[in-house]
Amino acid sequence: MPKQAKNKPKKQHEWVFAILLFVFFAWLGQLELTHYEQSGIAVIDAALAGKRSSHSEPSK
Repeated sequence: MPKQAKNKPKKQHEWVFAILLFVFFAWLGQLELTHYEQSGIAVIDAALAGKRSSHSEPSK
């Protein structure tokens, strides 16, 4: 019985930790997804603009 009592809290803590971790990443993903999408698009646009300008300059 004492062994089971010692094992149960560990399993509960593992489940709570896993659930909290999942909820944290889900919340972080929902919260930061739009921000990262906007910044990611801005970075991609800047990279494409940089590639276009670097490609267009040598051709001139």
